[in-house]
Amino acid sequence: MNSSGISRRIDELGRIVIPIEIRRILNIKEGDNLEFQVINKCINLKKINIVDSSFDVLKLLSLSLNSVIDGNYFITNREKIIISSNNDYLEKELPKELTNLLNKHEESVIRGSCFNIDSSLYVYPYYIENNISGLLVIYDIDDINKYKILLKFICSYIHDKITLS
Repeated sequence: MNSSGISRRIDELGRIVIPIEIRRILNIKEGDNLEFQVINKCINLKKINIVDSSFDVLKLLSLSLNSVIDGNYFITNREKIIISSNNDYLEKELPKELTNLLNKHEESVIRGSCFNIDSSLYVYPYYIENNISGLLVIYDIDDINKYKILLKFICSYIHDKITLS
């Protein structure tokens, strides 16, 4: 990639702002993780997705969910659906209704149509390294109350298992 011609000053705490133009091009959003590398006296920044490196843990949890819930679900990272109970929505980008919840630190309910799903979506954020890293979303559920404790446990397990590993 060529130089963008944009420069920024480092502040007294060693921080630098990545220009909005570059963040848009690379789809870098608040809460995303960046990896720093030094190559030939140059700093290389690479957007990393901590969730993708923990895909095996999420897939195992998905298999468990398949056997206990009487509806459908999907698991997202901060950009797209990465696991789906029925594979209909895999790799789809998150609609605005869901991306708005990536900074909301509580469970939510979305009523109405999202991905052409007519039932309510029950959304639970999960954390890795104390940042919301994605969402656990269930739908086509008759009684959400019987799953609330399970879903909170799963989100807590994701945080503990992936952050501490």
